[in-house]
Amino acid sequence: MPSRKEGTIKSSLNKVTGAPQMDSPVTRGLGDSLLHFQGALCDGLADYNAQIQALKAEMEDATRIADALRCGSRSFASCVKT
Repeated sequence: MPSRKEGTIKSSLNKVTGAPQMDSPVTRGLGDSLLHFQGALCDGLADYNAQIQALKAEMEDATRIADALRCGSRSFASCVKT
């Protein structure tokens, strides 16, 4: 009998793939494989998410700097023209 965790994984897979619920050696094997690698997959996704968040913060900083430079160059241009 599959554990609750295995059932949840299989149910989630079926929702993603749109496949009907089947209890076959293939689906049992897939669920077992996912459970085996779940920790590594979650750790990898968490690391990837942290990298994305760091890049997002860098992009926001770069945008603020670019906005400040644009604003500064406009005020400098208006000073030079007068």
